Amino acid sequence: MTTTWRVRRVPHDTLWRLAMYQVAIVEHKSARGENAGLQYDGMSAVISLAFSIEAILNFVGERTPGLDWNERAKYKQKIAALEKQLGFQYIKTN
Repeated sequence: MTTTWRVRRVPHDTLWRLAMYQVAIVEHKSARGENAGLQYDGMSAVISLAFSIEAILNFVGERTPGLDWNERAKYKQKIAALEKQLGFQYIKTN
């Protein structure tokens, strides 16, 4: 028997799920007092989160009417384009 999936996966969702899986591993290891490889698990989670944010920006940008989206633009350019087109202000906090 073959299973056929008729769902279109989107990169930002897959990356977000990967990041949350990795966060769960970090929490599990921390709760058990395991330190082996914990820093690598944490780094993997942060990297997955960074890629998921980039994927979310591209997902929203490509679907925003009236916006000529450049997927290869720098992060700041993408934020500025979305701010202008969608009428919001990105506030960076430290």
